[in-house]
Amino acid sequence: MWQGRKYLFARKKPAPVLHLLTGQVVRVMRDPYPYLQSDEARISMTIRGEEERFLQTLEEGQRILDEVIKKAAAKNERRISGEDIFRLYDTYGFPGELTVEIAGEHQLGVDEEGFQSLLEAQRARAKKASKIADAIFVATETNPKLQQLLPSEFLGYQGLDAEGQVLFAEIQGNEGWVVLDKTPFYGEKGGQVGDKGILSWNGGEAEVLDTQVKNKLVMHRIRILKGHIRESDKVLARVDVNLRDSTRRHHTATHLLQAALRQVLGSHVRQLGSLVSPDKLRFDFSHPSPLKDNEIREVEDFVNKAVLLNLEVKTDIKSFEESQKAGALAFFGEKYEDEVRILNVGNGLSVELCRGTHVSKTGDIGAFFITSESSIASGTRRIEAVAGMAALDYLRSVRQKLEGAAGLLKVSPDEILERIDKLQQKIKTLEKGGAAKGPVVDVDSLIKTAVTLSGLNAVVHELKDADLSSLRSLSDQVRTKLKGESVCALFSVSDGAVSFVVTSSTVRIDAGALTKKIAALLEGSGGGKKDFAQGGSKNTGKVDAAKKQIPQLLQEFLAQPARK
Repeated sequence: MWQGRKYLFARKKPAPVLHLLTGQVVRVMRDPYPYLQSDEARISMTIRGEEERFLQTLEEGQRILDEVIKKAAAKNERRISGEDIFRLYDTYGFPGELTVEIAGEHQLGVDEEGFQSLLEAQRARAKKASKIADAIFVATETNPKLQQLLPSEFLGYQGLDAEGQVLFAEIQGNEGWVVLDKTPFYGEKGGQVGDKGILSWNGGEAEVLDTQVKNKLVMHRIRILKGHIRESDKVLARVDVNLRDSTRRHHTATHLLQAALRQVLGSHVRQLGSLVSPDKLRFDFSHPSPLKDNEIREVEDFVNKAVLLNLEVKTDIKSFEESQKAGALAFFGEKYEDEVRILNVGNGLSVELCRGTHVSKTGDIGAFFITSESSIASGTRRIEAVAGMAALDYLRSVRQKLEGAAGLLKVSPDEILERIDKLQQKIKTLEKGGAAKGPVVDVDSLIKTAVTLSGLNAVVHELKDADLSSLRSLSDQVRTKLKGESVCALFSVSDGAVSFVVTSSTVRIDAGALTKKIAALLEGSGGGKKDFAQGGSKNTGKVDAAKKQIPQLLQEFLAQPARK
């Protein structure tokens, strides 16, 4: 260990070496896994990348550990706490045994018991969260009766209901597990979730909450709705049709997704994990970088074109060796029996080993959309997608959010991007302090535009992209500089709406009343006090006409007796 640590940290950038062994390993394993040969370059690249990242982890961990050691020395502490060891291990991936050795070199002890206690607590939490750790299932799977049962006969390829006999039942309260000799229920495996449905028998009924497979036995987790279930009872097993159909759509879509990824990204793409459920599909695959927007579109197009072609989905049973010669994709790390089931979509478009349930024609998938693409580990990407009614629900959800955003922005959905762009520009201006100053306007030049009506000086002007605060500030400046009785009406069109303010320094003109008349011309609203008022409208096309009407409106006010 000392020599290894000395090698790792004596040099600033130790060279990765494990990838150099890739060729030897491939030659040893090529018989059981013949596709390793074609993937040798990718595997070597992946191993090198992993080793480089691990060396970076060790370097970072060494830096953190050095800080821990310095703090311990400063406090005259003679050992490193279990919390620090666990933090290095859990957060930074720094091996615990390496921490122990380095601490020893600095004459420091370590709290190994504290570290182990924290490690065991973490494992316990993970185990508790595991579905397989369900108390009833754990108790059931160790029952000696199960060891004597023959494998369940799966009838779910042919239909969704079947008669069976209860070979095993263990119930606690009203929930438990049962095993039938024959069942149409698909047990969770190969990434596909287990079926749900109903078991019924003479005088009783139970809801099937989940279906698992253990030692080739299909185990139904049930909740009894009425009656009692006993071993040897004859039952009618009925799978939930809607859930199974949704799952089938997502499963076949997953196969098309892998074919699409290999077509768009390259043959290095291989399945590393999956989840197929009624609500969505999740597909983990080998690829070194995030997918670009155009690549995601190409993948979606590939799958949806296959859906529109309504291609036939066929299955065949062959030996594993024959399947590999035929080019069927196998899931790396999966254990296959001598005889395997081959799923062929579109006469060779996608050929994979799979015992899951699928649609008979790709048209049954309906539609396919990718909802997310992300990284879950170095060199491993994850795609989540939806098909069938789930795809329609997804589109409705997106549309609802789009319409909601449009409502908040007070624009149509087609104008959202343009509106956001303008808002971003306005934010940038505010951050720079420019918006507070408003548009650059020469007040003296503005005053020169004033017209005189019966001894009243009136300024009517339109500014570009000014907010109400800027309009108000400018109108105050105009009123201050104009001599005698005056009225100032300033307009601004911005972001698809018109704003305006009116100031009056004379009792002959009520700014609030004038504003209401202008707002009516604009088909908007407004009001205020006698000396200041403001208004607005979405009808930007009537601004010019409204400005031209203001002199006439002022004449009408001036013709009336003065109000006090």
